[in-house]
Amino acid sequence: GLVSMGPNPLYNEAIPNTIRVLYKLVTKNSNSGTDFSGYYYFNTISPWLQIKCLRLLQYFPAPQGDSKKRLDESLLRILKHETKRVKSGSSSQKKNKTNADHGILFECMNLIIYYEQTSGGEAEEKKSNYRDHLDAMAKLLGRFISLKEANVRYLGLDAMTRLAKIEGMGQKISQQMTTILFSLRKDQDASIRKRALDLLFVICSKENSRKITQELLSFLKVADYKIREELVLKIAILAERFATDLRWYLDVILNLITVAGDYVSDDIWYRAIQIVTNNEQLQKYAALTMSRALKNKGLHENGIKVGSYILGEFSDLVAETKSGEQLFESIHQHFETATSRTKALLLSSYIKLCNSFPDLQSQVLPVFSRFSVHADEELQQRACEYKTIIGRERKLLEDVFELMPAYENAESLDAKVKVRSKKAVSEAGATEDDDENEDEDEDENSEEEEEDEEIDLPDQDDETFDAILAASNSGVLYKSESLQIGVKMISGISQEMKMKLFYGNKSDYALENLTVSFKGPDALDIQQSPNQAFTVNPKEQKAQYLRAICMKPFSEIPEMTVSCTIDGEEHDFSVKLPILMHQFISPYQMDAGKFKENWGKFEGGEAREVISGIDGKELTLKVPEIFHMHKVDIAASAIPLVGIFNASKDGRVIKLPVMGSLAVKNGNCQVIFRSKHQSVSQNLLAAFKTIFA
Repeated sequence: GLVSMGPNPLYNEAIPNTIRVLYKLVTKNSNSGTDFSGYYYFNTISPWLQIKCLRLLQYFPAPQGDSKKRLDESLLRILKHETKRVKSGSSSQKKNKTNADHGILFECMNLIIYYEQTSGGEAEEKKSNYRDHLDAMAKLLGRFISLKEANVRYLGLDAMTRLAKIEGMGQKISQQMTTILFSLRKDQDASIRKRALDLLFVICSKENSRKITQELLSFLKVADYKIREELVLKIAILAERFATDLRWYLDVILNLITVAGDYVSDDIWYRAIQIVTNNEQLQKYAALTMSRALKNKGLHENGIKVGSYILGEFSDLVAETKSGEQLFESIHQHFETATSRTKALLLSSYIKLCNSFPDLQSQVLPVFSRFSVHADEELQQRACEYKTIIGRERKLLEDVFELMPAYENAESLDAKVKVRSKKAVSEAGATEDDDENEDEDEDENSEEEEEDEEIDLPDQDDETFDAILAASNSGVLYKSESLQIGVKMISGISQEMKMKLFYGNKSDYALENLTVSFKGPDALDIQQSPNQAFTVNPKEQKAQYLRAICMKPFSEIPEMTVSCTIDGEEHDFSVKLPILMHQFISPYQMDAGKFKENWGKFEGGEAREVISGIDGKELTLKVPEIFHMHKVDIAASAIPLVGIFNASKDGRVIKLPVMGSLAVKNGNCQVIFRSKHQSVSQNLLAAFKTIFA
């Protein structure tokens, strides 16, 4: 009632009275003259009033003095009564009676857990009394989870999970390991198996981590598909949290990929790479292990990613037992069936293998030549760049692809990902293309490479270039008599987008002390490399790499200020960067039935507007590609679209579904975007208007 809306100090006076009522009900004490004889429900005195009293007390601190003594006695009597009933094996045939008693018991347990969590150890006597209650609860729940009634087993496992989170109780509850494992493996009720999984995750410790992890891996093979993603995530967290031997941790991750590779998120395998990179003693074992795993032609694609990356970095550690040709062949046999994102990673591994084994160049060059004219822009760019580097002096290859440094402040998977009890829409995502090759991208701005990357891009007039560039992958960002800045972009993949700026000096003087600064929405974190002043010589071109990380929805267009010195005279100017929110949308596959089912769920987060003067045919062709959204195949007058908005906050990846509908009639377009958060819809609509209105 009123108390649930927020405790008020005025209600504190009700606590002693509530405890007195509860005490009388539990002890059946009628000394006050109050007659409870008319309130019996299947021989239980006023069960609903007892439950209300117990719930009310959970909104206030633990009582003191006489009230505390009465409450302690009441709680202990409830526990002892149920313990006695369970031990004797007597159970009422009336289901209503059982439900009423269990309602009182579990609210009693909730109150005890609440007091233990909020007591803070201020009074040792108080803490000791509650500890006695907790021990009694653990024993009672141990009996509950082995009873025949499914509802009782479910409630027992659920209460045990909450109880196990209290310091010192995990070890006591782990004494019921055999029964908990039986519930996980054999119980026919999926909800009970899920509760057993949650409980195992909570009670796992250094002493039992290997046993629990092995049991969960075995269960993974037969687990319901609905919980596999969460199960995989929990196994990975436990393996990292309690790994006394990192080789065991790596074996667990490889086992996960083998058994349920489709459910291994990018966060999991990327974290494994971080751990290998940061632990020198693990690197040789990892390289040997992955070289064996890659021999399996049926290895899951996530295993291919991990294996190729590790061998690309640490192949020199196994050079005594594995030749460069053997390593290349073990990786390359997976190339043709891999996705484009994985192929990009494999190309990077090939160039790194060439760094360790120079004799591999004759086998790798044909691959780079083949993909230097590929339709996929990312694959083509990598192939062209790597082919160019191989053709230059050996030192350039060694400098660009030197060993990756250790990751600084690398968060554990446990800290990075919050485990949810219900499967959410696509919750992890470190992008291997964006993250793993960061140093490669930043090091690719050597003068030799830049000379081969001269661009000839069409001019855009100053009033429209923002919209045109935001709807394309390349163009001219700025042009004057002395300087032209071109841009190439990669977006629509994750919460990060890449930009490559080309500074072309058209004058007869050097552009010296060229620096760049950014101004714009706090929703964007824009990083640059190089991030120090540099010089562009006359009639030459230099590249700079930008990475924009989206942290929340935005509509403001960021601004870049360029400062430089030409012939001793300082110049500075500002230009808007073509970064809009749609560039952080990635497509999400959905059929017509699912679209119709989910469309109404996001109605509360809608943004819509009618825009005039739009070519309907052009819209049909361009919007799905420009906005990186999947066009649902459905017979309708409107164009249905589905995507995922990607953002990153405090190191945690956030993915929010977004749906769209475009209906064109008589030159007018009704644009509708829907998402769980209206700010996503509103800012996406703003991006649409910037480009098409």
